[in-house]
Amino acid sequence: MQFSTKTIFAVALLATQAIARPADGHRVRRHAKGRFVKCTRPTPTPEPVTAVEPVSTSSPPPPPPPTSTVEAVVVTPTPTPTPTPTPTPTPEPQPEPSVEVKVVTVQQEPAPTPAVQILQQHVPSAKPATTTQQAQQQADDYSSSSSDLSSDIQAGLNSHNAARSALGLPPLKYNQALATEAAGYAQQLVGIGSLQHAQNRNGHGENLYWQSNSVTPCTNAANAWANEKDLYGGQPVGQGNFGAYGHYTQMIWKTTTEVGFGTASDNNGGVYVVARYNPAGNMVGQTPTSA
Repeated sequence: MQFSTKTIFAVALLATQAIARPADGHRVRRHAKGRFVKCTRPTPTPEPVTAVEPVSTSSPPPPPPPTSTVEAVVVTPTPTPTPTPTPTPTPEPQPEPSVEVKVVTVQQEPAPTPAVQILQQHVPSAKPATTTQQAQQQADDYSSSSSDLSSDIQAGLNSHNAARSALGLPPLKYNQALATEAAGYAQQLVGIGSLQHAQNRNGHGENLYWQSNSVTPCTNAANAWANEKDLYGGQPVGQGNFGAYGHYTQMIWKTTTEVGFGTASDNNGGVYVVARYNPAGNMVGQTPTSA
């Protein structure tokens, strides 16, 4: 069977018109003589495309750390006020250093008189009393013979014997062993820092003295003790104000025969003076000249 080209084309055209009409916007171009029709295929409307953001398979980056708000607190220290310096007072011109004399008398508890002392047959009772002039001569003779003593110690010894000679009593002799004991205890007083009588004196009597700024402590001590004469009324030891006259009564105690001085300097310019006496005086209930 043979078909003509025209027939085939006509069938195709009809089929095309029956199947689809040109959509809006399609243009149909016809031949001027109606023989040919050229169809412009419509531009397909693109399907809407949904934009898909790429998804990263890696973990999302950590959110940035929150910004911390730091509050700075500034504490202004309160300055410590500068202490106002206390003006140092200008010392007034001081007079020449005066001799400070400190005499401390500690009432010595006299040892009870031993019973053997009641029998004093060895003491000549019929010995005539020594005149004041004779006692002074004895003191001068003994003082002049003590050339081995320092001038200060010699003057202290002379002061003792002058007080004794005024009462017609024999002079004291200087005993170096007593002086050694006295010097040892004077050094102990430096450590103690005050005048205190020794607890153990081997049965010896004791006078104490302290003063500052002096090169003649033994002389000054003996003179101070001798000046207590004005405070002594002749009463038995233990009566009245013993602390005011006790040094003097030890100096003039009749049965005392020996004395020794010891000194020690402290760190304050002071000097401690200790005098030891043998035998001890100041027996309670007795007077210096009746012992």
